[in-house]
Amino acid sequence: MQVNQQTLYNDGYAEEYELAEKKALYEQNEQLYWDTLKKWHIKDKEVNNSSGGGNGGSNSNDKSAAAADKSQKITALELMEDTYRAEKEAYEQALEEYNKAVETAHAGLDQAKAEYELLELELEQAKIDYEKKAAVCLADYETKQAEAANAASTYETTLQKLKDELDALENDKEEAAENLTTFEAAIGDGYLYTTSKGSVVMVAVSDNEVLEPDSIVLAYSDPTILTVTAAVDQEDIASIEIGDQATVMTEDGESFEAEVTKINPVSNSGSRASVTYAVTLSLEESEKLSANETVTVYFGDMPLKNQGKPEGQETKTGWEKQAAPGGNS
Repeated sequence: MQVNQQTLYNDGYAEEYELAEKKALYEQNEQLYWDTLKKWHIKDKEVNNSSGGGNGGSNSNDKSAAAADKSQKITALELMEDTYRAEKEAYEQALEEYNKAVETAHAGLDQAKAEYELLELELEQAKIDYEKKAAVCLADYETKQAEAANAASTYETTLQKLKDELDALENDKEEAAENLTTFEAAIGDGYLYTTSKGSVVMVAVSDNEVLEPDSIVLAYSDPTILTVTAAVDQEDIASIEIGDQATVMTEDGESFEAEVTKINPVSNSGSRASVTYAVTLSLEESEKLSANETVTVYFGDMPLKNQGKPEGQETKTGWEKQAAPGGNS
Protein backbone atom coordinates (compact mmCIF):
# COMPACT_ATOMS: atom_id res chain seq x y z
CA MET A 1 0.00 0.00 0.00
CA GLN A 2 1.50 3.33 -1.12
CA VAL A 3 0.85 6.21 1.26
CA ASN A 4 0.25 9.72 0.01
CA GLN A 5 3.32 11.76 1.00
CA GLN A 6 1.18 14.85 1.57
CA THR A 7 -0.59 13.22 4.49
CA LEU A 8 2.03 10.82 5.82
CA TYR A 9 3.26 13.24 8.49
CA ASN A 10 0.00 13.13 10.43
CA ASP A 11 0.59 9.78 12.14
CA GLY A 12 2.97 8.31 14.69
CA TYR A 13 4.83 6.15 12.21
CA ALA A 14 5.99 9.20 10.26
CA GLU A 15 7.40 10.67 13.46
CA GLU A 16 9.03 7.38 14.36
CA TYR A 17 10.90 7.20 11.01
CA GLU A 18 11.61 10.98 11.00
CA LEU A 19 10.24 11.30 7.50
CA ALA A 20 9.59 15.00 7.67
CA GLU A 21 13.06 15.83 9.00
CA LYS A 22 14.89 13.63 6.46
CA LYS A 23 12.84 14.92 3.56
CA ALA A 24 13.37 18.53 4.58
CA LEU A 25 17.14 17.95 5.02
CA TYR A 26 17.75 16.33 1.63
CA GLU A 27 15.50 18.87 -0.15
CA GLN A 28 17.37 21.73 1.53
CA ASN A 29 20.80 20.37 0.52
CA GLU A 30 19.56 19.53 -2.97
CA GLN A 31 18.28 23.05 -3.39
CA LEU A 32 21.61 24.37 -2.07
CA TYR A 33 23.43 22.28 -4.68
CA TRP A 34 21.33 23.64 -7.55
CA ASP A 35 21.56 27.18 -6.26
CA THR A 36 25.35 26.90 -6.03
CA LEU A 37 25.56 25.56 -9.60
CA LYS A 38 23.65 28.57 -10.80
CA LYS A 39 25.69 30.96 -8.70
CA TRP A 40 29.04 29.58 -9.93
CA HIS A 41 27.83 29.25 -13.49
CA ILE A 42 28.71 25.57 -13.62
CA LYS A 43 26.58 23.01 -15.42
CA ASP A 44 25.44 19.80 -13.75
CA LYS A 45 27.04 17.63 -16.45
CA GLU A 46 30.41 19.22 -15.72
CA VAL A 47 30.17 17.97 -12.14
CA ASN A 48 28.99 14.48 -13.18
CA ASN A 49 31.65 14.17 -15.91
CA SER A 50 34.49 15.29 -13.67
CA SER A 51 36.92 12.58 -12.51
CA GLY A 52 36.71 14.30 -9.14
CA GLY A 53 39.48 15.00 -6.68
CA GLY A 54 40.67 17.82 -4.54
CA ASN A 55 43.56 18.63 -6.92
CA GLY A 56 41.29 19.80 -9.76
CA GLY A 57 43.34 17.86 -12.43
CA SER A 58 46.85 16.29 -12.93
CA ASN A 59 48.26 19.16 -14.90
CA SER A 60 47.35 21.87 -12.44
CA ASN A 61 50.69 23.61 -13.00
CA ASP A 62 49.71 24.17 -16.63
CA LYS A 63 46.28 25.59 -15.77
CA SER A 64 45.45 29.09 -15.13
CA ALA A 65 44.29 30.42 -11.81
CA ALA A 66 40.67 30.51 -13.15
CA ALA A 67 40.76 26.86 -14.10
CA ALA A 68 42.09 25.96 -10.65
CA ASP A 69 39.33 27.88 -9.00
CA LYS A 70 36.67 26.19 -11.13
CA SER A 71 38.14 22.81 -10.33
CA GLN A 72 37.90 23.52 -6.62
CA LYS A 73 34.28 24.60 -7.04
CA ILE A 74 33.43 21.41 -8.95
CA THR A 75 35.01 19.37 -6.14
CA ALA A 76 32.86 21.21 -3.62
CA LEU A 77 29.78 20.64 -5.75
CA GLU A 78 30.55 16.95 -5.96
CA LEU A 79 30.64 16.78 -2.18
CA MET A 80 27.35 18.70 -1.98
CA GLU A 81 25.74 16.36 -4.52
CA ASP A 82 26.97 13.26 -2.71
CA THR A 83 25.59 14.65 0.53
CA TYR A 84 22.06 15.41 -0.67
CA ARG A 85 21.88 12.14 -2.64
CA ALA A 86 22.89 10.17 0.47
CA GLU A 87 20.29 12.09 2.48
CA LYS A 88 17.68 11.44 -0.22
CA GLU A 89 18.52 7.74 -0.20
CA ALA A 90 18.15 7.69 3.57
CA TYR A 91 14.79 9.42 3.27
CA GLU A 92 13.57 6.97 0.61
CA GLN A 93 14.72 4.04 2.74
CA ALA A 94 12.84 5.47 5.73
CA LEU A 95 9.79 6.05 3.53
CA GLU A 96 9.87 2.44 2.34
CA GLU A 97 10.11 1.16 5.90
CA TYR A 98 7.33 3.54 6.87
CA ASN A 99 5.05 2.22 4.11
CA LYS A 100 5.71 -1.36 5.19
CA ALA A 101 4.93 -0.45 8.79
CA VAL A 102 1.73 1.31 7.73
CA GLU A 103 0.67 -1.67 5.60
CA THR A 104 1.31 -3.99 8.53
CA ALA A 105 -0.66 -1.67 10.80
CA HIS A 106 -3.55 -1.46 8.33
CA ALA A 107 -3.58 -5.22 7.97
CA GLY A 108 -3.73 -5.53 11.74
CA LEU A 109 -6.41 -2.86 11.86
CA ASP A 110 -8.48 -4.65 9.21
CA GLN A 111 -8.18 -7.89 11.15
CA ALA A 112 -9.12 -6.14 14.36
CA LYS A 113 -12.04 -4.48 12.58
CA ALA A 114 -13.20 -7.85 11.22
CA GLU A 115 -12.95 -9.36 14.68
CA TYR A 116 -14.81 -6.36 16.10
CA GLU A 117 -17.60 -6.71 13.52
CA LEU A 118 -17.83 -10.42 14.29
CA LEU A 119 -18.08 -9.63 17.98
CA GLU A 120 -20.76 -7.04 17.19
CA LEU A 121 -22.74 -9.67 15.25
CA GLU A 122 -22.40 -12.10 18.14
CA LEU A 123 -23.48 -9.36 20.54
CA GLU A 124 -26.49 -8.51 18.36
CA GLN A 125 -27.45 -12.18 18.19
CA ALA A 126 -27.06 -12.43 21.95
CA LYS A 127 -29.35 -9.39 22.33
CA ILE A 128 -31.94 -10.97 20.01
CA ASP A 129 -31.79 -14.26 21.95
CA TYR A 130 -32.09 -12.34 25.21
CA GLU A 131 -35.06 -10.31 23.97
CA LYS A 132 -36.79 -13.48 22.74
CA LYS A 133 -36.30 -15.20 26.07
CA ALA A 134 -37.33 -12.04 27.90
CA ALA A 135 -40.49 -11.80 25.76
CA VAL A 136 -41.33 -15.44 26.46
CA CYS A 137 -40.75 -14.95 30.18
CA LEU A 138 -42.82 -11.75 30.16
CA ALA A 139 -45.65 -13.49 28.29
CA ASP A 140 -45.57 -16.37 30.79
CA TYR A 141 -45.55 -13.89 33.65
CA GLU A 142 -48.48 -11.92 32.23
CA THR A 143 -50.37 -15.16 31.56
CA LYS A 144 -49.86 -16.27 35.15
CA GLN A 145 -50.91 -12.83 36.36
CA ALA A 146 -54.06 -12.97 34.20
CA GLU A 147 -54.84 -16.46 35.45
CA ALA A 148 -54.36 -15.32 39.03
CA ALA A 149 -56.56 -12.26 38.45
CA ASN A 150 -59.18 -14.42 36.75
CA ALA A 151 -59.10 -16.90 39.61
CA ALA A 152 -59.50 -14.07 42.10
CA SER A 153 -62.35 -12.59 40.06
CA THR A 154 -64.04 -15.99 39.78
CA TYR A 155 -63.66 -16.47 43.52
CA GLU A 156 -65.15 -13.06 44.26
CA THR A 157 -67.97 -13.60 41.76
CA THR A 158 -68.77 -17.05 43.12
CA LEU A 159 -68.62 -15.79 46.69
CA GLN A 160 -70.93 -12.87 45.87
CA LYS A 161 -73.30 -15.20 44.02
CA LEU A 162 -73.46 -17.53 47.01
CA LYS A 163 -74.07 -14.56 49.30
CA ASP A 164 -76.86 -13.30 47.00
CA GLU A 165 -78.41 -16.77 46.88
CA LEU A 166 -78.18 -17.02 50.66
CA ASP A 167 -79.80 -13.58 51.02
CA ALA A 168 -82.52 -14.61 48.57
CA LEU A 169 -83.15 -17.80 50.53
CA GLU A 170 -83.30 -15.80 53.75
CA ASN A 171 -85.78 -13.41 52.13
CA ASP A 172 -87.83 -16.34 50.80
CA LYS A 173 -87.81 -17.85 54.26
CA GLU A 174 -88.99 -14.61 55.84
CA GLU A 175 -91.63 -14.12 53.13
CA ALA A 176 -92.81 -17.69 53.55
CA ALA A 177 -93.10 -17.15 57.30
CA GLU A 178 -95.06 -13.94 56.72
CA ASN A 179 -97.30 -15.65 54.15
CA LEU A 180 -97.87 -18.52 56.55
CA THR A 181 -98.85 -16.08 59.29
CA THR A 182 -101.15 -14.23 56.91
CA PHE A 183 -102.63 -17.46 55.60
CA GLU A 184 -103.22 -18.83 59.10
CA ALA A 185 -104.77 -15.52 60.14
CA ALA A 186 -107.04 -15.57 57.07
CA ILE A 187 -108.29 -19.16 57.37
CA GLY A 188 -107.69 -19.78 61.00
CA ASP A 189 -111.35 -20.87 61.39
CA GLY A 190 -111.47 -22.56 57.97
CA TYR A 191 -113.30 -19.73 56.15
CA LEU A 192 -112.18 -17.09 53.65
CA TYR A 193 -113.43 -13.55 54.24
CA THR A 194 -113.61 -10.68 51.72
CA THR A 195 -113.38 -6.98 52.42
CA SER A 196 -116.80 -6.31 50.91
CA LYS A 197 -120.00 -8.18 50.17
CA GLY A 198 -120.58 -9.88 46.87
CA SER A 199 -121.17 -13.14 45.02
CA VAL A 200 -118.60 -15.79 44.16
CA VAL A 201 -118.22 -15.97 40.40
CA MET A 202 -115.22 -18.34 40.14
CA VAL A 203 -113.33 -20.90 42.24
CA ALA A 204 -109.77 -21.36 40.88
CA VAL A 205 -108.46 -24.15 43.15
CA SER A 206 -109.44 -27.66 44.11
CA ASP A 207 -108.71 -30.04 46.98
CA ASN A 208 -105.04 -30.97 47.62
CA GLU A 209 -103.83 -28.43 45.05
CA VAL A 210 -100.52 -26.64 45.78
CA LEU A 211 -100.93 -22.87 45.72
CA GLU A 212 -98.37 -20.76 43.84
CA PRO A 213 -97.48 -17.18 44.87
CA ASP A 214 -100.06 -14.64 43.68
CA SER A 215 -102.42 -17.43 42.54
CA ILE A 216 -106.19 -16.72 42.59
CA VAL A 217 -108.22 -18.83 44.98
CA LEU A 218 -111.62 -17.42 44.06
CA ALA A 219 -113.21 -14.40 42.41
CA TYR A 220 -116.28 -12.57 43.63
CA SER A 221 -118.39 -9.70 42.38
CA ASP A 222 -119.63 -6.67 44.30
CA PRO A 223 -123.03 -5.76 42.81
CA THR A 224 -122.71 -2.15 43.94
CA ILE A 225 -119.61 -1.62 41.80
CA LEU A 226 -120.10 -2.48 38.13
CA THR A 227 -117.64 -1.95 35.28
CA VAL A 228 -118.00 -2.15 31.52
CA THR A 229 -115.18 -3.18 29.16
CA ALA A 230 -115.45 -1.87 25.60
CA ALA A 231 -113.32 -2.77 22.57
CA VAL A 232 -112.26 0.48 20.83
CA ASP A 233 -110.77 0.59 17.31
CA GLN A 234 -107.16 1.75 17.03
CA GLU A 235 -108.22 4.76 14.93
CA ASP A 236 -110.40 6.02 17.83
CA ILE A 237 -108.31 5.11 20.89
CA ALA A 238 -106.12 8.24 20.70
CA SER A 239 -109.17 10.45 21.33
CA ILE A 240 -110.13 8.69 24.59
CA GLU A 241 -108.56 9.57 27.94
CA ILE A 242 -109.00 8.38 31.51
CA GLY A 243 -111.74 10.47 33.18
CA ASP A 244 -113.76 10.92 29.97
CA GLN A 245 -117.56 10.62 30.37
CA ALA A 246 -119.54 8.05 28.40
CA THR A 247 -123.09 6.71 28.13
CA VAL A 248 -123.95 3.00 28.52
CA MET A 249 -127.18 1.87 26.89
CA THR A 250 -128.80 -1.53 27.39
CA GLU A 251 -130.69 -3.53 24.78
CA ASP A 252 -133.95 -2.38 26.48
CA GLY A 253 -133.05 1.26 25.81
CA GLU A 254 -132.06 2.26 29.34
CA SER A 255 -129.00 4.49 29.62
CA PHE A 256 -126.46 5.01 32.41
CA GLU A 257 -123.64 7.51 32.97
CA ALA A 258 -120.13 6.05 33.06
CA GLU A 259 -116.52 7.23 33.37
CA VAL A 260 -113.36 5.88 31.70
CA THR A 261 -111.15 4.42 34.49
CA LYS A 262 -108.62 2.34 32.55
CA ILE A 263 -107.17 2.01 29.03
CA ASN A 264 -105.17 -1.12 28.26
CA PRO A 265 -102.07 -0.08 26.27
CA VAL A 266 -101.74 -3.58 24.78
CA SER A 267 -103.93 -4.11 21.71
CA ASN A 268 -106.08 -7.11 20.83
CA SER A 269 -105.67 -8.17 17.20
CA GLY A 270 -108.27 -10.36 15.60
CA SER A 271 -106.69 -9.75 12.18
CA ARG A 272 -104.56 -7.14 10.44
CA ALA A 273 -107.68 -5.13 9.64
CA SER A 274 -109.16 -5.41 13.16
CA VAL A 275 -107.03 -3.98 16.00
CA THR A 276 -108.80 -2.88 19.20
CA TYR A 277 -107.91 -1.69 22.70
CA ALA A 278 -109.80 -2.60 25.89
CA VAL A 279 -111.29 0.45 27.66
CA THR A 280 -112.77 -0.03 31.17
CA LEU A 281 -115.60 2.24 32.42
CA SER A 282 -117.18 2.54 35.87
CA LEU A 283 -120.97 3.04 36.19
CA GLU A 284 -122.53 5.33 38.78
CA GLU A 285 -125.98 3.64 38.86
CA SER A 286 -125.69 -0.07 38.23
CA GLU A 287 -128.51 -1.68 40.23
CA LYS A 288 -130.57 -2.29 37.06
CA LEU A 289 -127.65 -3.95 35.24
CA SER A 290 -126.50 -7.50 35.63
CA ALA A 291 -123.10 -9.07 35.08
CA ASN A 292 -122.27 -10.30 31.54
CA GLU A 293 -125.04 -8.23 30.01
CA THR A 294 -124.37 -6.83 26.51
CA VAL A 295 -124.60 -3.04 26.32
CA THR A 296 -123.67 -0.24 23.90
CA VAL A 297 -121.17 2.45 24.96
CA TYR A 298 -121.21 6.01 23.58
CA PHE A 299 -118.02 8.06 24.19
CA GLY A 300 -118.59 11.84 24.30
CA ASP A 301 -120.77 13.54 21.69
CA MET A 302 -118.68 12.96 18.58
CA PRO A 303 -120.30 11.57 15.41
CA LEU A 304 -120.57 7.81 15.19
CA LYS A 305 -117.93 5.96 13.13
CA ASN A 306 -119.80 3.74 10.66
CA GLN A 307 -116.92 1.26 10.67
CA GLY A 308 -117.77 -1.55 13.11
CA LYS A 309 -121.35 -0.35 13.76
CA PRO A 310 -123.72 -3.23 14.67
CA GLU A 311 -125.88 -4.28 11.74
CA GLY A 312 -129.35 -2.67 11.68
CA GLN A 313 -128.52 -0.10 14.39
CA GLU A 314 -129.50 3.50 13.81
CA THR A 315 -126.82 6.17 13.56
CA LYS A 316 -126.59 8.11 16.79
CA THR A 317 -124.44 10.81 18.28
CA GLY A 318 -121.24 9.53 19.86
CA TRP A 319 -118.98 6.52 19.30
CA GLU A 320 -120.99 3.36 19.53
CA LYS A 321 -119.14 0.26 20.85
CA GLN A 322 -120.53 -3.09 21.97
CA ALA A 323 -119.40 -3.93 25.54
CA ALA A 324 -120.14 -6.36 28.37
CA PRO A 325 -120.50 -5.02 31.93
CA GLY A 326 -118.77 -6.90 34.71
CA GLY A 327 -118.55 -6.64 38.49
CA ASN A 328 -115.50 -5.74 40.59
CA SER A 329 -113.61 -8.91 41.34
